[in-house]
Amino acid sequence: MARWGSVGIGERGFLGRFTHYLIRYATWMPPLIMFNTYIAEVTFINGPSMYPFLNPHYNESLRRDLCLVRKLYVLENLKRGMVVTFW
Repeated sequence: MARWGSVGIGERGFLGRFTHYLIRYATWMPPLIMFNTYIAEVTFINGPSMYPFLNPHYNESLRRDLCLVRKLYVLENLKRGMVVTFW
């Protein structure tokens, strides 16, 4: 027989735990989306396009390098020889 107390809204019930985790993780989603869209994004470098500059071990291992792509004020201090990404 099921206990109705475990389904209730209290802290120990399913709905209490569900709302706790929903509020806990859902409040971080909008700031993360805004950061990823407008400020910076972490990108994996895979494939031979940037070999050997950014991915020197392309043919030797399955490791992929990480790159932080800055999206805020992208045209400031743009100089010859810098890596440019298009999204």
